[in-house]
Amino acid sequence: MLVLSPGRSRLPPADLADAAVAGGADAVQVRMPGATAIDIRAVASAVAGRVGNRAAVLVNGDVALAADLGLGLHLPERLGPGAVAAARRLLPPGS
Repeated sequence: MLVLSPGRSRLPPADLADAAVAGGADAVQVRMPGATAIDIRAVASAVAGRVGNRAAVLVNGDVALAADLGLGLHLPERLGPGAVAAARRLLPPGS
């Protein structure tokens, strides 16, 4: 799994994700603390477009964005069990 945090690499996020998946990564988590929702959406969309069905793409902590883009979701533990219940109501099984 690649935890993608743009700004920490010389490569654009989609290029880095593509290279990681080509090298064997089976999932890419888009984690962008402090970024705007627009920026996170743009990066997650670009990564998902590049990776396709070769690996899972997960959005960190944003249930609505994951549901809207049809991506997986990573819920940080600090959000607690209520966040899991809320996510299950919004996302299809297996997300």
